[in-house]
Amino acid sequence: MTGPILNCSYFLDSLLTVKQFGLLCFVLYLLFLLVFFRSLYSSWLSIVGLGVFTGGGVYNLLYRLQQSCVADPIFTGVSYINVADIAIFMGLLLMLISRIIVKGGGGIARRN
Repeated sequence: MTGPILNCSYFLDSLLTVKQFGLLCFVLYLLFLLVFFRSLYSSWLSIVGLGVFTGGGVYNLLYRLQQSCVADPIFTGVSYINVADIAIFMGLLLMLISRIIVKGGGGIARRN
């Protein structure tokens, strides 16, 4: 293995500059928070998931704004990823699991 792969592409990279992409991510995240707090149950699992998701997303966004690329050192057999990508995925998974438990009547979460 030769080291991390630099991922310099991003969603809509042919239409947006890196700063415009950062602003779009910020606005989308604010909308996500609005939906999260209005529709999801505030269980400990969903709050932890939101924190892990936010941490991964902020790291990737700041790294991209600073370097214009993100280093992806982990090869999964299919593609290269970084720890922040794993955090984003795990955060979304925790929020989904929290939602399934609440809908299934698991009694872990309560609606505010």
